[in-house]
Amino acid sequence: MKNNFWSKRIPTLLGLLVITIAIGATTLLIGKPTFFTGNASPTSVPSQVRISNVSDTGFSVSYATDSYILGTLNLGKDNTLGQVVTDSKDQGKVKEHKIHSFTVQNLSPGTKYFFSITSGQDNYLNSGVPYEVTTGPELVTKKGAGFIVGKAVTPDGQIPKEGVVFATSQGAQTLSSDIKPDGSYTISLEGLRKSDFSDSFDLQNNSQVKLLIVTDTGTSNVVLFSKNVNSVPIVIVGQNYDFSNGEGVASSSATFGKFPTVSVGKTQSPKIITPSANQNINDTKPLFSGTALPNNKVTITINSSQTIQTQVTSDASGNWSFIPSTPLQPGQHTITITSIDSSGIVRTITQTFTIVQTAQAASPTPTPTATPAPSLSPTPTPLPSASASATPISLPTLIPTPTPTPMPTLLPTGSSEVSTGFLGIATVAAGLIFLIISKLVL
Repeated sequence: MKNNFWSKRIPTLLGLLVITIAIGATTLLIGKPTFFTGNASPTSVPSQVRISNVSDTGFSVSYATDSYILGTLNLGKDNTLGQVVTDSKDQGKVKEHKIHSFTVQNLSPGTKYFFSITSGQDNYLNSGVPYEVTTGPELVTKKGAGFIVGKAVTPDGQIPKEGVVFATSQGAQTLSSDIKPDGSYTISLEGLRKSDFSDSFDLQNNSQVKLLIVTDTGTSNVVLFSKNVNSVPIVIVGQNYDFSNGEGVASSSATFGKFPTVSVGKTQSPKIITPSANQNINDTKPLFSGTALPNNKVTITINSSQTIQTQVTSDASGNWSFIPSTPLQPGQHTITITSIDSSGIVRTITQTFTIVQTAQAASPTPTPTATPAPSLSPTPTPLPSASASATPISLPTLIPTPTPTPMPTLLPTGSSEVSTGFLGIATVAAGLIFLIISKLVL
């Protein structure tokens, strides 16, 4: 029997390749390609917010984020804040970090300072209010001396990209230092204070010191005696160590404890909900509404032909509303509200809207005036002449309305739509391709 086209076979791998090409070509013809996407947005919410290194002239703040992202502190002596502090690892140019640390300096002794955290595009507070730090008094004598020195590496022996090491002892404040590019860290014990920052702290040789190492890849807890802090053994990030038991490894008896953190929450600002920006309103006494902090005063100013100013109080859910008693004239107006946000900062928000003149008001219908009917003298009406011939009235000729011929609809260039006929052709072509290929492969 003579071999023909339908009895020929090709290798399986080549057949699979041809099938793949055919599927791609068919997809292209039909115009509905398949896309696979997986683009996760970075998380900017600060976590593990800690305050350390409090002295009479400064303090440190650190926190972590799930992704590398920009972060700054907003600092001030009151709720208005105003001063921006950049990451202590940055030199001039602000960079993205996963482990964020800030050193605030040149402050006044015994003074309360406020700050908030800006992470990405959002501002964060301590449970709705700014964080507070009060610097300690100036110390006459400093009892602390020496350094805590060590090194941290990842499980594969690499250096963490960034990290912070915290240190404390019972009754003492928390100190901290950034991990250097070579993985080492150095924490000065000079000026170590009590946990309330009121006086210096005397660290005894047999005192237990706890370390918390936080990096972009993991954390470790370390316990050791104060006499050994100047040479802490190398720590592999992700493992815990109890050097106070003489074994240098984690043990069930080790008490690592927790380094305190402070909570985080977003800033809540007052808002105008109605009217929306540049909204047209056909009501001269419209409803104004919005949100603010619960049970808080909101000052409202409406600029009309006469300025309207009032003050309302938001309800327990933070909602406020107001309807003016004086009608607003047609035209453009503005509404301005003033209230504090959750940072305690006074916020002023202005929105523009327009009162639209209604049709009845725009074209008033005049009231008709009654005109007395004139008194007329009767005039005799002449009878038509019998000889008069009637002139026929010509009826108008009706011209038939032509039926419009439907014009073909043209698809715009680059349109992703395909005519039904073309889809049919593509489908038939795809079927033939699969039929031939299945015969060749199988």
